[in-house]
Amino acid sequence: MKRFFAFQMILSLFILLIIVGCAAKSVSPPSQATLQTRNLEPSPGKALVYYYNHKRFLGSTTVSLDEMSSEVKKDFYVMWEVEPGEHHLKFTHKQAIFVEKVKLDITCEADQIYYFHMLGSDKETHKIDPVDNETGQANIEQFRLESWFKDGALQQ
Repeated sequence: MKRFFAFQMILSLFILLIIVGCAAKSVSPPSQATLQTRNLEPSPGKALVYYYNHKRFLGSTTVSLDEMSSEVKKDFYVMWEVEPGEHHLKFTHKQAIFVEKVKLDITCEADQIYYFHMLGSDKETHKIDPVDNETGQANIEQFRLESWFKDGALQQ
């Protein structure tokens, strides 16, 4: 009986260590590009657009502004520097044969910064939503850069 109890305790401790280890977040320092883009100002006459992802999706996720597309994982962001005017923001989630696309047409003004993220809990309620600058900047500070587009080209 004592032997069985000792085995259960060791097994429970082992399972607990695995769970804690899997839940631990990486503490590696942010990249230089992440640090550079967190507080970037748009070039004169341009606008900055940030899309940050705070949701975990099974399968692959991409976000694109016009035709500039990037993968975007949980707790990462993508940034574009663009000309003022109309742009097409699209989030795509692929899981096996299932494909979900969420789109939003946006208008950017020169010398402005825009932040967007996904709202909703499933494909019926998902929508890309603008975020005020204070909230958007605070969230960007917590996330890491996935991709950075400037003058239509990928910087990272």
